[in-house]
Amino acid sequence: MRTLLLPAALLPVALLFAACEGITAPRDPVMLEGGFVVLSVGGDHSCGVTGEGAMYCWGENRSGQLGTGGFSPASAPVRASTTQQFTRLASGLEHSCGLTADDRLFCWGANWRGQLGNASRINQAVPVEIAEHERFTVVSTGWFHTCALTQGGEAYCWGANGQAQLGAGAGDDVLVPQRVSTGLRFASISAGGFHTCAVDVNGRVHCWGANSFGQLGVGSTTDQPVPQLVTNGAGFSGVAAGYTHTCGLRPDGSVACWGRV
Repeated sequence: MRTLLLPAALLPVALLFAACEGITAPRDPVMLEGGFVVLSVGGDHSCGVTGEGAMYCWGENRSGQLGTGGFSPASAPVRASTTQQFTRLASGLEHSCGLTADDRLFCWGANWRGQLGNASRINQAVPVEIAEHERFTVVSTGWFHTCALTQGGEAYCWGANGQAQLGAGAGDDVLVPQRVSTGLRFASISAGGFHTCAVDVNGRVHCWGANSFGQLGVGSTTDQPVPQLVTNGAGFSGVAAGYTHTCGLRPDGSVACWGRV
């Protein structure tokens, strides 16, 4: 799942949609001072960052995924309980993570599979800093796992690992950031439902984890414990992993997808 960076023309406007069941068309936009410049949508919650770096979230909150310090849902944006100024966000099924301007990583919400990376399984209702010894520049959240890239392009993942979605072999949940088993350097990464894909610095897509629908793009439906080069996976500028499918973006604007139809 990936963060949406809003174009400059939309900075004064908050493109918000009420987190209420049964609404089938966009509601009127809600205005906040400074507008939103970053928007991230999870399973049943959303978060946005204003031009001043303040974070607001709304929607369901059973696991603390709104970061407000409590567990009550919100049908309108509520300021998160943090003084951090965020530049990037990523929202998973019931957890979210954010990066600050100085590349510090904070996560909050559901943590029963260790997806927050803070060496526990306790849900967190406020953003908590992860891996203080590392600086990350990219973060992506899947259903029950999280992945991030360091300044040098090294990939780390943590959380659920039953289908090897962490890229170091299938096994128990991992409660702290763990280096993906590869010497590759990546430019982008995307955590999906139970698999992960990343684009290396040479524009090649590599995927690992669950593969029952061919979502890894390696010509089989066998799970892969470590990163594998996608068939015809060269020449990509970005990748997005969904629940059981994946799509890659090429520099010319074309898109290639693989996995469940």
